[in-house]
Amino acid sequence: MRLATGPKEVMMTSYWLHDDLSFCLVDGHPIFLDMGSDRYFRLSGSMERIFMNWLGNACEENDIALLVERKILTNLSARSRSPREPIRAPQLSALELPLSHASCGARILIEVFITVSWTQIQLKTIGIKGTVERGLRPDDKLGMAATGSDQGKLLAAAHDFLEARKLVPVGTRCLLDSLAMAKFLKRRRMRVNVIVGVTGDPFSAHCWVQAGDMVLNDALGNVRIYSPIRVL
Repeated sequence: MRLATGPKEVMMTSYWLHDDLSFCLVDGHPIFLDMGSDRYFRLSGSMERIFMNWLGNACEENDIALLVERKILTNLSARSRSPREPIRAPQLSALELPLSHASCGARILIEVFITVSWTQIQLKTIGIKGTVERGLRPDDKLGMAATGSDQGKLLAAAHDFLEARKLVPVGTRCLLDSLAMAKFLKRRRMRVNVIVGVTGDPFSAHCWVQAGDMVLNDALGNVRIYSPIRVL
């Protein structure tokens, strides 16, 4: 079996990482994101050793039972999580590319205002998981990639969103803005992902919108300090 861990796929047998969980290794230590409860966490020293043994296929059944009890692993044969596409390392940022595009109009401003406001309400009422499931379903990812002549359209649309966002009277927040931008772009059949990344010491989390290897709403140097933990 294959375990979806966010930044990579790991071969496992019998047990899967719980559907709501993703993890990545930062400085050799696993950091987890629990989508079901909107939280990040680490394991205690003993549980971390057990989990790392499991990753290396060297975990005893009694120890695996502890991971199942803690809802880190599940032995369900059917999984609800869809296969994840690999995360490409970012190589460029739309913010650092020249773009001769006029400022957005009233229609775009109204759309961005509604999208940001509604996304903010969703995050407060149904959390990250519910917001993603209702607004960024897998079938919404069908559309054009950011290559060739399409890249100009993608850059123009991203610029429209960013310019309009400056005029929306809602405080900026990476998660809110990234989810809202992804909805805005996918509404135009543009293929993008929201990437969540973390750092270890000190711990911090961040997210951004990415199309292929191009970051759309952040500087390249800023996102590169984070280890990807999940694609939303």
